[in-house]
Amino acid sequence: MWLKRLKEFQNDIGYVENIEDIQSKSQLCNILIEFIIKMRPVNKQYYSSESIYNCVSALNRYFQNHSAIAPLDLFSEPVFKPLLNVVHSKMRENEQLNSLDIKKDADPLTEDEQKQILCHSSMRGDNPEGLLRRVFFWIANLTAARGGSHINIMASDFQRRPDGGYNFIIIHEKNNQGRQISM
Repeated sequence: MWLKRLKEFQNDIGYVENIEDIQSKSQLCNILIEFIIKMRPVNKQYYSSESIYNCVSALNRYFQNHSAIAPLDLFSEPVFKPLLNVVHSKMRENEQLNSLDIKKDADPLTEDEQKQILCHSSMRGDNPEGLLRRVFFWIANLTAARGGSHINIMASDFQRRPDGGYNFIIIHEKNNQGRQISM
């Protein structure tokens, strides 16, 4: 994948010489620096630091076996120090840019999706297992409890109110701060 992207980059900038045939380490270093600076994924976002590092590692592995310059190691030779500086800068820059992106939250269930779930045969309330699933679904839906917090729900967590409703007391285990949800 990365070699293909490098070859596409070569075509875009009009570089006609085959990258494997370059005889000068400094020339190869300059081309790779320009490639790393301008590289963008297809969706025009930013590569993660891991992807950038994987790119350089893959190119290093390729050039060790297919370059006219032998031996070649992008990570240890002093002539490639500017390349590594650019790689590290690009990784830091992209991490900052990626951290600024607003992550999309999970979409809530629509009313139709909730009805479909509740109408499923395994959610019927006329048997103990179906009733348990139905109650579990409603508690999860109303309290937005996530992950392992469902395991800790006990009947004692529900307090009956004078008006016939229930208060659900959620205990956060880390520092035992509770919050109350009325149902």
